[in-house]
Amino acid sequence: MKRRSQPTADSKAIEALLIKRATENLSPDEQSTLEQLSRSVPAHDSPGFERTTAAIYVSQLTPNTPLPRALRARLEQQAIAYLAS
Repeated sequence: MKRRSQPTADSKAIEALLIKRATENLSPDEQSTLEQLSRSVPAHDSPGFERTTAAIYVSQLTPNTPLPRALRARLEQQAIAYLAS
């Protein structure tokens, strides 16, 4: 059985920033930090975080509850990119 390595400070920081980006907007400094960390820890699945966050959010919606603007915009961008590919 393969043991999972312990999360590093960088991987924890990436996760926190990915979660924040999926649920609200990052500041320019936060976006820059995320880009720098992503180069050093490339194994994180950014689209996976966004899809998971969206799925959790949607599963808890009551009828006619609007998505947060940042999440809606990100989902629309991903849909356009997916359909264009």
